[in-house]
Amino acid sequence: MIFPRLYVSDDFAPFTELIKGYGTQMPKIKRDTVLHDANGAKRTSYFIQSGIARLSFINEEGTEGTLFFFGKGSIYPINIMEDKLSTENYLQLVSVTELDVIAFPARRVLDMCAASAEFNLAIINHYVRYVNVLLTKQLLNSYNDSTQLVSALLFLYVYEQPEQNSLVDLTQEQIAQVTGLSRTQVTRVLKILRDDRVIETNRGRLQILDLEALRNRYTKMRGLI
Repeated sequence: MIFPRLYVSDDFAPFTELIKGYGTQMPKIKRDTVLHDANGAKRTSYFIQSGIARLSFINEEGTEGTLFFFGKGSIYPINIMEDKLSTENYLQLVSVTELDVIAFPARRVLDMCAASAEFNLAIINHYVRYVNVLLTKQLLNSYNDSTQLVSALLFLYVYEQPEQNSLVDLTQEQIAQVTGLSRTQVTRVLKILRDDRVIETNRGRLQILDLEALRNRYTKMRGLI
């Protein structure tokens, strides 16, 4: 079964040397730096070697919503067509932590595909999982139970990050952006999860104490996660 992911990592880590041949190592990027600006004309792709970036959509009213988080071994944007996708006009990539990245013109992805059949396959697999999580988010949005939504988000964020020791480096504002809930609703759900010893919060850090409780006890969408 292919699981949905809100945190994308390692899809292209095996191709680091290939990517280096087409890009430039950038100076360390500071936290809260906009790499890809909504409505920006410059089309540069970024291969993340370390750190985390957030992909958000910005609608015409200026409202922001978070779609994905990209970690080490991921690339954004990936477009194997020469034409620019219209959705890029609404998407913004911002560093959540300091980043080490290799930057290259987005069109060079085509050259990498021509150079490596394995890289080509990695892109296909990446897009399959990309679509999978978009469909999952659409299904999640059909649920109006705020506890289900937050629990699903926390589970999807950490289950492929064993090296993080179940730590969630998301703010309540970011959780609200992903789920579409208000800050008040997020605060209430986190209190429920704390009281039931599913999570623990300390000095702005959130740690999952019982991952299976998020998957089985709080989330009814067991077929998905």
